Amino acid sequence: MWLPSLFASVTLFLLVFVGGVLATVVGLVGYQAPALSAGQLTGLRRGADGAALRLDPGGKAELTKLPTESESGDWFADPPYAVCEGTGNWSTGTTGDRDAVVVRLDSGCGRQTYWKIGGTEGAPELFAQFGDPDAGEVWVLVRG
Repeated sequence: MWLPSLFASVTLFLLVFVGGVLATVVGLVGYQAPALSAGQLTGLRRGADGAALRLDPGGKAELTKLPTESESGDWFADPPYAVCEGTGNWSTGTTGDRDAVVVRLDSGCGRQTYWKIGGTEGAPELFAQFGDPDAGEVWVLVRG
């Protein structure tokens, strides 16, 4: 009784493992961030605590209570970001393997911040992680 159970278990494991690898390789499994044009990125996006980011078609940006990379770049500061308001500009870029919106302020508050594109085609989001890369604070902006 034990020997047939052993063979059945090993066979089932191999089928599930090989099936998972094949599904991942051919793209049946796995997340793919939406590819958005500059026109699709424009508009108002809102986040927690009244944060807002307006991206205009001409590359201008307007920030309200929006976190940005702090001037010091210290991951362990409390909080590890600067909350800024004002105007600036934006452009598309990449960070790692993901498309992003790069926001630069005209004033001296914070540094340029990469807001990564996430969500789905129907409900895209922008998000940025601040602080420790392994356990940082994530801010999400949704169309609003």
